[in-house]
Amino acid sequence: MENILSADKIVKFYKTNPALKYMSMNVPKGAIYGLVGKNGAGKTTLIRIVSGLQEPSKGQYTLFGINSDNSRAIRKIRKNMGVMVDSPAVDLDLTARENLMVQYKIIGISDYDTIDGLLKSVGLDAKSKKKVKTFSLGMRQRLGIAMALAGEPEFVILDEPANGIDPQGIIQLRELILRLNREKHTTFLISSHILDELSRVATHYGFVDDGRMVKEITAEELNSYNKKCTRYKLSDIETFERAAKKLELDYKVVSENQADVFGDVKIVDVAVALDKENCNIISATEHNESLEAYYVNLVGGERDA
Repeated sequence: MENILSADKIVKFYKTNPALKYMSMNVPKGAIYGLVGKNGAGKTTLIRIVSGLQEPSKGQYTLFGINSDNSRAIRKIRKNMGVMVDSPAVDLDLTARENLMVQYKIIGISDYDTIDGLLKSVGLDAKSKKKVKTFSLGMRQRLGIAMALAGEPEFVILDEPANGIDPQGIIQLRELILRLNREKHTTFLISSHILDELSRVATHYGFVDDGRMVKEITAEELNSYNKKCTRYKLSDIETFERAAKKLELDYKVVSENQADVFGDVKIVDVAVALDKENCNIISATEHNESLEAYYVNLVGGERDA
């Protein structure tokens, strides 16, 4: 599959501190690529370099097939990109519509007919006369996303797009990303701490740790690696643990009355064993291992992505 972005052994130093250590990655054309890593892992630094906001200390990348060494061509090709990195770059004394009009001028679009629809797609009132300085964090974030989508770019990079957005807005954002990917074949690179939400849209993942790419994997491959499991709600977790050890089950206690049992284990076998120990199963549901669990198992440490 053709890559819309390929990074080759990028190194970035801040003074003497390396933020990226020979970082390589490949974002296939048409993918929704989820970039996962702890705070300080190097995600935003990588995004800033690809977006042209910083230069790598070493290494190179290609964008739409253009090598980053070709500075003139790479600047020109970035017109096909939309980017929201760090906090949205907006004029606080303008309305949302006025900010988008400025953005349209910057990217060379003189027809403003699509602005109202774009604002509506991110949940903002196109007719509102409120200045951005009165906006909440979530509203500013929505505007930043709209500005990144201005002009229907082929490649969109979003750094923590759900920051400050309410649950309904997150659902709306998810549906927008999926629709643009499906109908316009827009490629997305998304860095997000909300791994459960990321898992609902991503087709590919890159797991970053300590400035390095630890692993790249497709969503299909990830699903095949994740352990099948059944989550049990139990009357007595300690009694369950004794029975589970006797049965040599692969299990994990997840709360004071819940445990996950991994693998193809028949519920009836577990129920019979627990009945002998006077422990009741309150409920049992299939529960696949999450993206978060896979990430933690891959890089270790706390669940901070």
